[in-house]
Amino acid sequence: MVRCMRCGDSVEGFSQLCDKCGAEKKAADEASKAHAAIPATMPCPWCQSTMLMSAARCPACFREPSDFRPGVHGAAAGSGMGLQRADFWVRLVAALIDGLILIVPNVALRIAFGTAGIGLSLLVGVSYSVWFWTQKGATPGKMAMGLKVVDNDGRLLTPMHAVGRYFSYFLNAITLGIGYLMIFGEEHKGLHDRVSGSQVVFARTLPHPVATQETQPAA
Repeated sequence: MVRCMRCGDSVEGFSQLCDKCGAEKKAADEASKAHAAIPATMPCPWCQSTMLMSAARCPACFREPSDFRPGVHGAAAGSGMGLQRADFWVRLVAALIDGLILIVPNVALRIAFGTAGIGLSLLVGVSYSVWFWTQKGATPGKMAMGLKVVDNDGRLLTPMHAVGRYFSYFLNAITLGIGYLMIFGEEHKGLHDRVSGSQVVFARTLPHPVATQETQPAA
């Protein structure tokens, strides 16, 4: 007669553990093996998608976690989540979509009012951008690409801020398009983004719901 190495109860035969302790040990071993089989994951610091800790790039946004720098790319207010700014090509596609939407009313105004239609087209463009930026956070083109236009704190633009952002586009024309090429830089911000204190980010990296400047709690 021998005794269980775990609880000290009598054990028949040559077993080292009694039936109860043996069953508990077997269950613990199986749980340990199952846990070891699950790959270690973490949230991507760029877009918060789940990715393997051993992966070199996020499968969702294709960014390298080691490149994430909150001080450069910003953080959503109070969320600790890194905002991922849109690059040049995504924003270009969004702009082309908006251009196709606006081309019909602009052509109609030019035909109907001649030279005066130029001023009316500008008014339509301002109204279109400002309304969508302040009410929806993005124009239809940017919505289609999953983007949002927010300020540097991740909040929706106010009407005055949106108007300022719209007219800052003219700085890109003055610089012969160089202001747009700045979006290729590491921070993905054009001249108009920098001057107006705004940024274009992927909506999935923003906290929900997106805070407006009016609803943001006072510090």
